[in-house]
Amino acid sequence: MGKRVVFTDLDGTLLDPFTYSYEESLPALRALRKEGIPVVFCSAKTRLEILALRAELGVQDPFVAENGAAVFIPRGYFNLELEGRARELNSLLVVELGARLEEFKWVVEEELVKLGCGYSLFSEMSAEEIAEETGLTVEMAGYARAREYSETIKIDGGRELAVKVLRALESRGLSCTAGERFLTVTSGGVSKGRAVKVLQGLYEEVYGPLLTYGFGDSYNDLSMLREVDVPVLVKRPSGNWIEADLPVLLRVDEVGPRGFRRGVELVLGLKL
Repeated sequence: MGKRVVFTDLDGTLLDPFTYSYEESLPALRALRKEGIPVVFCSAKTRLEILALRAELGVQDPFVAENGAAVFIPRGYFNLELEGRARELNSLLVVELGARLEEFKWVVEEELVKLGCGYSLFSEMSAEEIAEETGLTVEMAGYARAREYSETIKIDGGRELAVKVLRALESRGLSCTAGERFLTVTSGGVSKGRAVKVLQGLYEEVYGPLLTYGFGDSYNDLSMLREVDVPVLVKRPSGNWIEADLPVLLRVDEVGPRGFRRGVELVLGLKL
């Protein structure tokens, strides 16, 4: 068996979709740590949000932020020469796969103005405003507004208007994902799957053949799930799974962190 590596979404998978609690995931995380299996967070969250969560959970593995726009690797983690492949940022190395927000934010604003819709941008909202909209603590909301490679947009209007915005931004070459209430925009070609491939390559350089697992719940997780050997889909809060056309896919009959925990039990054979 090759080196086992777990890639997982956060909101709605490892974290409760409403409270952001990770309590239900803790037994699985402890078991994975005991077995020496890396847990790579792959999320729309920012670098600062994920760093705070990793510190709370004691996870020290690489992570993917802002929907795949950047891969962050603790310095010395792979014991590889990464000069020319990553830049240094404090105690991390960064592989940038997307443009920085300031390079395309003007396109986002231009299209929103053209459509004449009311909107709010996370990068311009206060931490208190984001906390009110999302249910995050003010501290975590402050980290959420520190966007480096993506913009999260609240559209003042219905689903139909949000779809118009999404299509307009995609027509300008940007990548967009739609959540229940917000749109998230990155530069073109960004995806969790592309970021996962980068990390798989680095793990293979060190360990040789891998056995990879992916856990997610939403459409922006599909590119990640396509890249792993064992993809696992947990239920949405609605009680259903998203539509997913993958040749091999385990659907876990639990929501959020309960689904993550159950999936770890089933596919990794760990006793929790």
